[in-house]
Amino acid sequence: MRDIGGIHFYVIALSIVLWIPLTAEGDEQGAAETMGATPLMRAAEAGEADTVKSLLDKGAAVEAKDENGATALMYAALGGHDEIVKILLDHGADIHARNKQGTTALMYSVQNAYADTVKALLAGGADPNAKSDNGTTALMLAASNGRSVALKDLMVAGADINAKNAKGETALILAADQGQADTVAILLGHGADVLLKDKSGLTALMHATRNGYAEIARELKKAATEE
Repeated sequence: MRDIGGIHFYVIALSIVLWIPLTAEGDEQGAAETMGATPLMRAAEAGEADTVKSLLDKGAAVEAKDENGATALMYAALGGHDEIVKILLDHGADIHARNKQGTTALMYSVQNAYADTVKALLAGGADPNAKSDNGTTALMLAASNGRSVALKDLMVAGADINAKNAKGETALILAADQGQADTVAILLGHGADVLLKDKSGLTALMHATRNGYAEIARELKKAATEE
């Protein structure tokens, strides 16, 4: 977590910034106004289903965005509130909406390890291959952060296992670089290309070796010899 200008922000992996602020106790209204968050967004973030329903019944704009382009659906995803995700989708929330960094609601839920919310978003039609502005996909976030359940669900939903971000990194390269043995094994089991290189010319094996992840390096070397 970083502090920028007195407002706290989550900074997640791969330079995707989720600009939904953490509010200090007693100062929720002020922080909300600063970031342009609506009452619907706040209720969605807090998991207040009855309030969300009431606001929607009164005509709250489901597609309103805060100053960073985040919608109520993104707030709900960030908080892991799958019930509210479903409510918002039933009221026409755009499941493909992106904030100013290109982050989607699906990416929020994957990053924060909310497996049920990931399932709800995928069931609602979220694109598992959507990319942020730096080319990050939900699968890359799942792989690099050890989100094994989400990783499997994303692949079932059709996520491109060998997609690359702006640095040429694949989900496998990112998982190996971060020492995520479980997600490396899952990716290899689903046919991830172990020989692909990033823009620095490094393979997943090279990343694992460089960072001292001997067990992962052994598995990657074994997979490479079988290619």
